[in-house]
Amino acid sequence: MTVPLPTEFRRMTVRVAGARINTLAGGDGSPVLLLHGYPQTHVMWHHVAPRLAEHHTLILTDLRGYGDSGKPPGGANHEAYAKAAMARDQVEVIRELGFSEFAVAGHDRGGRVGHRMALDYPEAVTKLAVLDIVPTRHAFQTADMTFGLGYWHWFFLAQPESLPEHLLGADPDGWVRGRLSGGWQFDPDALDEYVRCSATRPRSTPPARTTGPQRASTWPTTTRPPRAATGSPPRCSPVANAVPGSTAPRSAPAPHHPSLACITGNQISWSNEP
Repeated sequence: MTVPLPTEFRRMTVRVAGARINTLAGGDGSPVLLLHGYPQTHVMWHHVAPRLAEHHTLILTDLRGYGDSGKPPGGANHEAYAKAAMARDQVEVIRELGFSEFAVAGHDRGGRVGHRMALDYPEAVTKLAVLDIVPTRHAFQTADMTFGLGYWHWFFLAQPESLPEHLLGADPDGWVRGRLSGGWQFDPDALDEYVRCSATRPRSTPPARTTGPQRASTWPTTTRPPRAATGSPPRCSPVANAVPGSTAPRSAPAPHHPSLACITGNQISWSNEP
């Protein structure tokens, strides 16, 4: 595998309302959109994208504020980085590429964008895989000291501008490598790419603020209930460890980076069955 992705993936910039979105597309078959997490970019999928492209038209993007996508000012209430705005970007990208329906797999921040997308565009999202994340509202409503200590960066990044921006800008290399440490083995070129993009990002994207009308903190219900299998828990599911108030049995910390530990070309399965 190479970082950046192989030349079979066509790179383009798609201009949408309020931002420009760095986009790669490749493969053939039904369209699948892959959305990355924080503090990564589309490069996080580099191990699995070539395999998935054997069976699907694969679209990989950098979310607004990330990678080589546009980084518009957040606004007084961070409304430019609301999940609804980020989801709208992605739907516009897919439509620009000529598709009206598509499947979505999102990790971490991308999972939250996919969740909102399924709520706002049920006619477009045929299937959804939300990887290694739970709804923000549920997490905050049930948060305790243990959660706060483990996920302190949520609260830090949600501080008013420009405190996080100033502190992260002082040492983006140390921040990114620190957030992506903990025993995971990242491709050195991929890690360098995340550092490069963080060093050129003038604004952080608050991961935990919510703006605008809020939906219930359940998983989305659409006319075609989205289901996805990404592996066998607990290795590929951190829910028992990460959800405050969970009654599930505790287990060893699960990997948070599916492109490294859980997702391979034949492990993502899509289902419309309830």
